[in-house]
Amino acid sequence: MSLEKAIEAVRKGKLVLVFDFDDRERETDMTIASEFITPGILRTMRKDAGGLVCTTTPSQNANALGLPFMSDVFADDCMKYPLLKVMAPNDIPYDNTKSSFGITINHRDTYTG
Repeated sequence: MSLEKAIEAVRKGKLVLVFDFDDRERETDMTIASEFITPGILRTMRKDAGGLVCTTTPSQNANALGLPFMSDVFADDCMKYPLLKVMAPNDIPYDNTKSSFGITINHRDTYTG
């Protein structure tokens, strides 16, 4: 699929498979615009893709809510938990700064994370 067709599919709320190139993660992610998420889409993602379900958050919203980057959590708590310093994602070959993953959020009523 061409890049233009993939972008159009995302705009229409379709799931698009995106392969990370060979010198990165070498994995395929299911991608969809968050505004089109339904319980059925989440079920498909968990059943057929596994792994994490991630969404984007504008930085101003994350800042207003006090949501940290995961790497900041690891760095801030490494004095109490030294292993976190080793786990902090600050040397990922494909990421020149730090991982932009935020903290995980679990739904309290589903019990599955």
